[in-house]
Amino acid sequence: MRASRVLGEPARPINFYHCMSRTLRELPFWDDVEKEHLRELLTKLLAFSGLEMVTFCLMGNHWHVLLAVPSERESLESMSDRAFLDRLSCLYDEEEVELVAIELDAHRQGGREAQALAVRRRYLRRMHNLSAFMQELKQRFTCYYNRRHERDGTIWRGRFKSVLVEDAPGALRSMAAYIDLNPIRAGLVNDPLDYRWCGYAEAVVGGKSARRGLSALIRGAMGDDESTRNWPQIQAIYRCWLYDEGKVVLDEAGQVIRRGLAQDDVEKVLARQGALSRPILAQRRIRHFTDGVAIGSKAFIEDVFQRYRPNFGPRRVDGARRIPTLCPGLRLMNLRDLGAKA
Repeated sequence: MRASRVLGEPARPINFYHCMSRTLRELPFWDDVEKEHLRELLTKLLAFSGLEMVTFCLMGNHWHVLLAVPSERESLESMSDRAFLDRLSCLYDEEEVELVAIELDAHRQGGREAQALAVRRRYLRRMHNLSAFMQELKQRFTCYYNRRHERDGTIWRGRFKSVLVEDAPGALRSMAAYIDLNPIRAGLVNDPLDYRWCGYAEAVVGGKSARRGLSALIRGAMGDDESTRNWPQIQAIYRCWLYDEGKVVLDEAGQVIRRGLAQDDVEKVLARQGALSRPILAQRRIRHFTDGVAIGSKAFIEDVFQRYRPNFGPRRVDGARRIPTLCPGLRLMNLRDLGAKA
């Protein structure tokens, strides 16, 4: 899997890491709101840092992510101020970004290029930096979790773990499948599509970052041609991989050694070559009615949002999110933007 296939740019050095972190044993499992907040933090930090996600999975007390990390930093120094400020806006509120812009402009106008570079480097040093990415993700989620539960102190069981993964189709395929199959191995669902907080399920309902990561994985393994430029075909290839990797493992007596996908289900998916029917896709859209936290009119959603305002990040200024064309005449709104698209 070549670097250019992940980042969509000319080939450059990339390292792939499987990262994982687990909470303290005494803490309760995260609820849906907490997992959603962690997912949103992950998305914002990816956009800020310049790291690319291949796939991810958020479980109740731990999480996994497969990341592509650029190993060169020269391009960061040559980034324009406009692009730099755009990256900051992915993570910071408008007030902080505006203050940085004013500070940069003052140094530029005064011919103080060294000082302007120092301002940029306060943030640039955390881009293309795996340790900084993981540290900030964990710290920000800790602050949110502690505020929500009126506690203090760490919530993590030690430092994050990371494994360097070979930039080769077989290794990356196996690692991505391992991550997306976590809820299957844990017995939480019978189909990885049914677990809201994994890269595969998010990609199927339209998550841009998740689709980009899995598309890059498939193109790196299969080649970049007509057969891998269509999302339904890419999805079908990856679904076959998941079902092939995720089969239940039985001993000679037929007892389960390792939980996984039922053999009958595997055979059905492989017989369909991984294709998803329209009813299955429609069912995933209907998640808005069960996973959306609140469903109703715009006024109702905004009222709920204001009541639970501390549970959302500082950049979230309103609550209502449109439900995509399920029932257009009803004009229902949703508190979460679950990104469901065909």
